[in-house]
Amino acid sequence: MSRRSPFGALPLVALLAAGAGPDIAAQSRPFPPPIAIQVFHRPAPLPAGPTRYLCYELHLTSYGADTARIVRVEVFEAPIGNGTPLLVYGGNELAAVTARPGVGLRGLERAPPTDVIGPGSHAMVYVWVPLPAAGPAPARLVNRVTFELGPNGNRYEDAVNAEVSVEPATTVVRIGAPLKGGPWAVFNGPSNTSGHRRTPLVFDGRPALAQRYAIDFVKLTPAGGSYATDSTRNENYPSYGQEVIAVADAMVATVFDGVKENIARTTFRPDPFTIRTAIGNHVILDLGQGRFALYAHLQPGSLRVRVGQRVRRGEILGLLGNAGNSFLPHLHFHIVDRNLALGAEGLPYVIDGFDLLGTCEPVAADAIGRIPEQCTIGTATRRTGSIPLRDQVVRFGPGSR
Repeated sequence: MSRRSPFGALPLVALLAAGAGPDIAAQSRPFPPPIAIQVFHRPAPLPAGPTRYLCYELHLTSYGADTARIVRVEVFEAPIGNGTPLLVYGGNELAAVTARPGVGLRGLERAPPTDVIGPGSHAMVYVWVPLPAAGPAPARLVNRVTFELGPNGNRYEDAVNAEVSVEPATTVVRIGAPLKGGPWAVFNGPSNTSGHRRTPLVFDGRPALAQRYAIDFVKLTPAGGSYATDSTRNENYPSYGQEVIAVADAMVATVFDGVKENIARTTFRPDPFTIRTAIGNHVILDLGQGRFALYAHLQPGSLRVRVGQRVRRGEILGLLGNAGNSFLPHLHFHIVDRNLALGAEGLPYVIDGFDLLGTCEPVAADAIGRIPEQCTIGTATRRTGSIPLRDQVVRFGPGSR
């Protein structure tokens, strides 16, 4: 054979079985690319103003003996046919949405990953497909991932197609606002670049992205800043002490209290730092049908509910604080599919109504202590059945519930 097998030194019968197929003689490749592609969580069309998004991750695992470089990722509505791709990642854009678990995250001020997958290694591609606000969403997608393969001096390109089903729009959770009033900066909110989006954790032998659609809400001053004077005092942040409220009629599933608050912009982690204390004092509501809402970083001693209690939409659960893995007062909010704050899959959700007021200057999502320092607040635009996106400024009012 002119090229050694990408699977290493396998018996000939195994090589023939691996490459068998009716059109094998017409293929330029010696064997199919030895890359497994998995999608652990199917997307659903998520409304965000004038656009809907399909948000999911491609997990790529090499079973080959040679390095494989990811060249291009294309997303098509299935079947592919002659259709135009809905999304194409290549070059620097592809590198920005590709990560190597345990190596680091590109664009987030950590050690940069590589788009090269070595033998037995793994990579993730974060996919964020924009769709028009109106019209039917695709029922199925085909992800065509093109690789550069083969031993040094004999490299070639080949592609793998991986199909994923799209959940119906009815699976997107519709809720009320978790807070009152505003203006609130949607820091680290839904996007393909937020730190929440890029934080997979492994539970029960499987990667989970509980924070896939998470939001850190930071209340702003009238001038659009996060604090008034003395940035080290929690009390000087408009966020601090704000009431967090139930987003739906629900049952209280988890209450965790007793985590000491941090000094704003000075300390940011509890001692001990564990999977529970990382989110500080928190409440999880059981919304029913396998959906759970997390409220994290609350003030110690402020929680007003107990496990098993029934709450009504709009009922006060506790007060916003600065406890856990937190650098300043804010509310971390997300919805997951299990009664586990971080060991579950993040679910898409929309808020019944809010006013979009403006935007904030974007900052590096995981830079410690950095949030939108200056936000522009302008004329309100009403949004209904939508999710606010990263660095937007919103207000919740009587019409928001």
